[in-house]
Amino acid sequence: MSTILVVDGNPSNFDVIVDIFAHEAPTLYYASSGPQALELMAQTSVDLVLLDVMMPEMDGVEVCSRVKNDPRGTESGSDCLPMDYGAPSGAIDRRG
Repeated sequence: MSTILVVDGNPSNFDVIVDIFAHEAPTLYYASSGPQALELMAQTSVDLVLLDVMMPEMDGVEVCSRVKNDPRGTESGSDCLPMDYGAPSGAIDRRG
């Protein structure tokens, strides 16, 4: 079973992700900030990190960069996908 960490300052976006993956049944974790996500990832192995690009304190691109540069992140095989919920449909942020 896969594990997904959703990082977003808006808890209602987590509900959207839960609905999207309802039929897949992955283990879902939620963090409301970049630092909280990094702390959780230090304790828990995840397969995919879905990050809001626009967050206060530490944006999703910075979190993704830190995960990619952390040897523990590459050992666990975590992939990051920074997202911009305000972007036009089909747009993907490729900076991460």
